[in-house]
Amino acid sequence: MKLTLDARLVTSSGIGVYVKNIIKSDHLRGYDIKILCRSADYSYVRSLCARASLVNYDTQLYSINELVNTPLKTIGSHIFWSPHYNVPVINFASKLKVVTIHDVFHLAYYHTLSAVQKMYAKIMINRAIKSDLIFTVSEFSKSEIIKFTDCKADNIKVIYNGIDFHNFNFRSSEEIVKKVLKTYKVDLPYILFVGNVKPHKNLKTALQGFKDFVLGFTGFKDYKFVIVGKREGFITGDKEIELLLSHPFYSSRLVFTEWVADEDLPVLYQNASTFIFPSVYEGFGFPPLEAMAARCPVISSNSACMPEIYEDAVLYFNPANKGEIANALFTVLTNSELRKTLVEKGLKQANKYNWEEAISNKIRFIEEYAS
Repeated sequence: MKLTLDARLVTSSGIGVYVKNIIKSDHLRGYDIKILCRSADYSYVRSLCARASLVNYDTQLYSINELVNTPLKTIGSHIFWSPHYNVPVINFASKLKVVTIHDVFHLAYYHTLSAVQKMYAKIMINRAIKSDLIFTVSEFSKSEIIKFTDCKADNIKVIYNGIDFHNFNFRSSEEIVKKVLKTYKVDLPYILFVGNVKPHKNLKTALQGFKDFVLGFTGFKDYKFVIVGKREGFITGDKEIELLLSHPFYSSRLVFTEWVADEDLPVLYQNASTFIFPSVYEGFGFPPLEAMAARCPVISSNSACMPEIYEDAVLYFNPANKGEIANALFTVLTNSELRKTLVEKGLKQANKYNWEEAISNKIRFIEEYAS
């Protein structure tokens, strides 16, 4: 059967990890695969799947052009798989229309959107739930889809994502560690954050908690707060973050790595004193599991899917309370027995999630529904 996959988000964080692992999976070998990708990503996608038919598709996501042009890309397909809720408004796939809805942040945080974004989110998510097969990545996300739409529970299949455990668990040589830390201008000791500045990522409160931690407890003035990402991308469009970062306290303590190569990210996890995940809304949340695989103790928000996915392998805090964040940092950095426990539990927890099982289960459902 001919399976077409929209892979324009393959280099994005989160969904990009999901798309990449679908493309390179051996479980797709039984299909005639067509992949829609941006021309800039063509070589990268080809390296992931040499046998696929690649179609350059540079149409911007969430645009009028996308609404007009994407239906044409479904013609001739037996199965069309949208890895995000931006499904084709008309889908000519003859056997099966598949969508993965990772979360419904745009409905849960409707008040943060512009008028155009509100309209798009409402139309597209409600269109997405009309697909033949709906995947989501946690029971939390399933409950949110049901809460904010009229989708029936039986129409949603929950299949947890995986992580590349070996990649994050593999220990690099001391020479490589020094090189990576020098490349990204990272000095020990540091607290690590991987994410972006979208409101639900809650970076502002995390930074406030970090400040209270450094100034409120003795012996931690040398700690840095390392953010994996571009400084420009973090402050643009968020005046509160921009104002916060202008404070003298952060000038010598905040490190933006800019772009980080895939092979370097495990080193940053492995050498962090702790990993912080302050998000208030997630459908799954890869970074804490990556940190666990890298033997880095994790402190996390207790919101959304986090207790479901991480169970007792992290130290939780209330993401709205900067004081709790400061206390969590102090606790995890001073309690050696707790750190040891978190590392041990984290390794076991991260090892529960693997891509082979996740994609195998998805393909099983696709074959069942397409038959």
